[in-house]
Amino acid sequence: MALAVSLFVYSEPNEALHIDSIAEIVVVHSREQMLQHANSNTPSTFTLAQTDNLQITSAKDFTAFVPSLYIPEYGSQMTSTIYMRGLGARIDNPVVGMYVDGIGLANKNCYDFLFLDIRRVDVYRGPQGTMFGRNTIGGIINIQTLSPLLYQGTRARLSYANQNTIVAQASHYSKIGDDFGFALGGFYRQTDGYFVNVYDGKLTDWSKQAGAMLKLEYQPKDNFKLSNNTTYNFVSQGAFPYHLEGQQVNHNDFCGYQRHNVNEGLNMEFIFDRLQLTSTTTYQFLLDKMDMDQDYMPLSYFTLQQNQKEHYAEQNFILRPLQEHVFGSMKWNWLAGAMVSYRHNTMSAPVHFMQDGIDSLILGELPKEYYFIKENNFTVYSDFTTQFTDAALYHTSYFTWGKWQLEAGLRIDFEHSQFDYHSQSRFNYLFTPLFKEYKLLNYDVSGRLKNNYIEFLPRIAVSYKNEHWKVFGSISEGYKAGGYNSQLFSDIATKAMAGEMTNGKQEKQDISGVVTYQPERCLAQEIGAQYRYSTDDLRLSAELRIYDNELFNQQLTIFPPNTTGRMMTNAGRSRSFGAELDFNLNYKGLSFEMAYGYTNAKFLKYESGSHNYAGNVIPYIPAHTLAGGVAYRWQFEHDVCQWLSVGAQAKMVGPLYWDDKNTMKQQPYALLNANITLAMKYVSLSIWGQNLTNTQYNVFYFQSMGNNFMQSGKPITYGATISLEI
Repeated sequence: MALAVSLFVYSEPNEALHIDSIAEIVVVHSREQMLQHANSNTPSTFTLAQTDNLQITSAKDFTAFVPSLYIPEYGSQMTSTIYMRGLGARIDNPVVGMYVDGIGLANKNCYDFLFLDIRRVDVYRGPQGTMFGRNTIGGIINIQTLSPLLYQGTRARLSYANQNTIVAQASHYSKIGDDFGFALGGFYRQTDGYFVNVYDGKLTDWSKQAGAMLKLEYQPKDNFKLSNNTTYNFVSQGAFPYHLEGQQVNHNDFCGYQRHNVNEGLNMEFIFDRLQLTSTTTYQFLLDKMDMDQDYMPLSYFTLQQNQKEHYAEQNFILRPLQEHVFGSMKWNWLAGAMVSYRHNTMSAPVHFMQDGIDSLILGELPKEYYFIKENNFTVYSDFTTQFTDAALYHTSYFTWGKWQLEAGLRIDFEHSQFDYHSQSRFNYLFTPLFKEYKLLNYDVSGRLKNNYIEFLPRIAVSYKNEHWKVFGSISEGYKAGGYNSQLFSDIATKAMAGEMTNGKQEKQDISGVVTYQPERCLAQEIGAQYRYSTDDLRLSAELRIYDNELFNQQLTIFPPNTTGRMMTNAGRSRSFGAELDFNLNYKGLSFEMAYGYTNAKFLKYESGSHNYAGNVIPYIPAHTLAGGVAYRWQFEHDVCQWLSVGAQAKMVGPLYWDDKNTMKQQPYALLNANITLAMKYVSLSIWGQNLTNTQYNVFYFQSMGNNFMQSGKPITYGATISLEI
């Protein structure tokens, strides 16, 4: 469970609220309310009932149900890669920010968590940097959870599916008096996995996870509100079920991922005569470990263990007026904010070389009859400390004339980063006939890198809105932070050691030029139109958007040839443009959702040194995403059986290219899901299935050491869920 700090909502004190109606309440947390106020920034919205109908239990399930959004499920729960509108990269910083009850998750390693008591999710597409800062050039996923001041009761859920998959959730919400509410909750999930490692005959993608949350809300008077939420999340799993193309998973060393993260958020709201001041204080702690058989084969090449400890603290102040300012026929509303954050990450990433790896990667190009290494295994130790300090000032104004609205905003973001590294290794080698005895090679390199960046993130938008129609357009900029390629240090070390064996000394290397990559910047333009119509029985909405993104210093993840790892590089420029369509219909007991996204994402300028990829399609970006869901609910006037719902969902993704050369391709594939739910007074029972056609497809492809590796998508899954609400 990721961080969730409760948001404040206005409601009548004695209003009786059922959980199905809570999602309709408007949140008044400052930034989220202003996003809803902006006519040019309409999100894809999912209520509690919709997430149940569409079988959405984590962020990855939103793939295709949000146009142009693709979150593949591969590797491990550390791998939370998000692709949106032609933007995205597999490692390091995300292009989409994730916010839970107004608090941004600082590390995307924590993005993949099991939803618990989600009330509403809004997905905003396009750069949101003016309001939210770095790493939101593709948009934000804004998650809202239940509030104990609005909902009181006990909820529990137990689910069982094939592969011995068990999910158990429980939570309790209560009020003490009229001004204090608290909530306690927790969950547990386990699965045996789906993919067999033929090396030992065991399932390789098993998983266990658990979490807990404590939420406190206090509203003693109209001019002050406070909420605090503490959550803990644990994950332990087998991971990285990669296999050679056309074969099964087959590796001899352990692959796994383990994560602990604690999140604490304090939100205070002060209301003065004309102004509202919101203070949000966040602390996040991450401790995780990744074990990887980096050759993914039953050979003794090399393994990686990455141990990471991270502390993150942020203070955010937001000021806004309680009422719009009126100047004749014009209304003016605004929001101003200041933010400061600090992130401290320590990482240990030893790479352990074994005999096959020594022969291939250390002695690979040296004449075998002259060079010998005494040890049959050794370790390259690498330790890193990375510190990021970020400060920002931002302001957005909204001017309204009748049915017109103009939005103008600017954010000034300053970032300082410091990277301390220490890499060392030692072994004994022999060069015949020059040496009579083995000679010790002692590799030891350390240093410090620093970078400063100042970013200006403007946004201008205009919209026209009447009773049913809305048209809008915007121009905005965003950026994705730069960083350091820590995984390259084993390659730097092996090259330096091979060079010393041949030249007798370690040659000086340009470590800064190799490991540093620059921020990625995006200039986005968008136009769109929306139609909404509603009566007592009918709710209808349709939206069309057309967008154009131009990226500068685009960040791409590559696997350099004859190396042990992957790296981020700046690939010049690219452009993505496309169209998106959303359609939603609710008529009495019938609900229907459809979402389509088209993306044309190509390099404008990208020379890798040996190839010019200008004009090629950017890899890992699906050209089409299409999803639809239909459900029908029969309402019963009975004390025991209250309603019966039957639903089906389908999603299609593809085609997409796997490599910069556009030689490897995943053809379009479709997945079919279905569910049936019977709800009684306190208990409901659901039977469901996913990928019912057992479609075979790949979710990941990469090249390493001259081999093609894949990860297959999950096969058919089916199960039953029983839920309790009292």
